[in-house]
Amino acid sequence: LADYKIREWLDKNRSQMMHIPLAKAFFDIEVDIYGYEGFPEPEAAPCAVSLISYMYEPTMTLHSFILRNPENHSQTEFLEAFEEHKEDYVQMLLEEFNTNNGKANYKKLKDIRFHIYDDEATLIAKFFALVKRDKPDFCGAWNASFDMSTLMNRLLKEKENVTRIMCHQDFPYRQVDIRPDTFNTDWSKRKSVFDVTGYTQFICLLENFASIRATMGKRESYALDAILFEEIGESKFEYEGDIQDAMYIDFEGFLKYSLYDSFRLYQLEEKNKDIDLLYNMGLMTATRFSKVMTKTTSIRNFAAMLLE
Repeated sequence: LADYKIREWLDKNRSQMMHIPLAKAFFDIEVDIYGYEGFPEPEAAPCAVSLISYMYEPTMTLHSFILRNPENHSQTEFLEAFEEHKEDYVQMLLEEFNTNNGKANYKKLKDIRFHIYDDEATLIAKFFALVKRDKPDFCGAWNASFDMSTLMNRLLKEKENVTRIMCHQDFPYRQVDIRPDTFNTDWSKRKSVFDVTGYTQFICLLENFASIRATMGKRESYALDAILFEEIGESKFEYEGDIQDAMYIDFEGFLKYSLYDSFRLYQLEEKNKDIDLLYNMGLMTATRFSKVMTKTTSIRNFAAMLLE
């Protein structure tokens, strides 16, 4: 039914559609796993979201959402110094990013903004409020199943209204439908769903990357660090300590690690244009974006257009 309604709308409006560049955004979350044994499964979401980085490509603005933790002395020291020298620090960080922005001709970062909160639910709500304000056409994360499920389940743990926080208020009917594909172990075959009512389509950049290149053979690793090195010749930012205690040992380093993740995702998309391909295939076959890479669905929809 969803694909039929897409086709119906395209039949009426395709000739009037303007071909303008897509507005893209990229994000990444970090959870506080200090003292937690094992991997924090997103369905249970046992660990608090401590950092969210968000890159909005149309304005080349990078945002950092920080959860204040009085028990984290490394963070306290950083934030005290940051508040005293905020403008100088942002300028220094901008120069660092634009100096290390890779060998290709990427656009320069224009601004870095920090948003600091004492409450986790408020931090997550403010992140979605910014996405709703910016209205990017696509907002992607690497392995978005973890990020989107964790954000939703952390809100549920706090007994927050997930639909109100995540969906755009312009729409009278709203729903949040987040269904990670846990059945397929092959990244190229995974088809997770991240439907959040609004102007923005949330997507998994990892699943999209693997699906597009499925015929080229399976990669040795789909870890973001490995893909970045193979595709753009860059690596993730290195911090002191291990993943469990890094933000307590070197909070500034871990903060940069988070920011660089979203910035590198922009660079990866700027080189490969995977989102553009997904979008154009969706238009060509009248298929919802979560099913575009499912060949049986998209080919059936394409055939229906021709047959009609």
